[in-house]
Amino acid sequence: MRPLKLIEVHDERYLIAPRGQQYLAQVAGFGNAVGRYARVRGWGNGFDSLLRHWEHTQAENDFFLALARVARERGHRLTWLSELEARLYYEAGQNWHSFLPDGRGTYIAGRKRYEFALEMDRSRSSLERFRGKFAEYDACVSSNVLRSEGVEALRLLVVTASWERAEAWRRTALEVKVRLPVFITTADRLAASGIDASIWLRGDVTHTESAAASPKDYCFECFSEEEDKG
Repeated sequence: MRPLKLIEVHDERYLIAPRGQQYLAQVAGFGNAVGRYARVRGWGNGFDSLLRHWEHTQAENDFFLALARVARERGHRLTWLSELEARLYYEAGQNWHSFLPDGRGTYIAGRKRYEFALEMDRSRSSLERFRGKFAEYDACVSSNVLRSEGVEALRLLVVTASWERAEAWRRTALEVKVRLPVFITTADRLAASGIDASIWLRGDVTHTESAAASPKDYCFECFSEEEDKG
């Protein structure tokens, strides 16, 4: 299919190329309406949307794989739920809600248990999207939907592109008075220092300094305790 330009290679994986989408649209009876066919298939804006989705999924998987390595090295345990596995649709009061993190996990260090959700922020979306995200989390932690799965407390880990974006997340979290602990870092700082380092900005705590200059914490307190012992 590559000689026919139906697929393209990206990071040693194959994605359906624009010509491939045209072919599939024709076969499926959509004629030249490639955009409509892509929307029906959930591909959004076609190849570019597929590429962004794949890159987002890769970033999410890399995060959990790095955390799994930390757990193995430290003798801890990690349970990982993918984006699809973490989704919850539930009714609370008179309304239906959706809980749609990019992943969810349980990290167990001895008697310490940390339930967390992950947001990989790779877009340029507005603060309104952040408010919507926090509203989803607030509704979820206020309901019993997670308690039915044995989750008594939840924290949110956010990996974003820059400290300016981290500041936007923090500002929004404080504005909406989010009711769960929020820890934010950047992809660059994560890659340079590791998940278990003191690189996380508390998004639910007010500081006078900018996000870049504000004190940083560990995403799980057990990492701090083990560093103190060392």
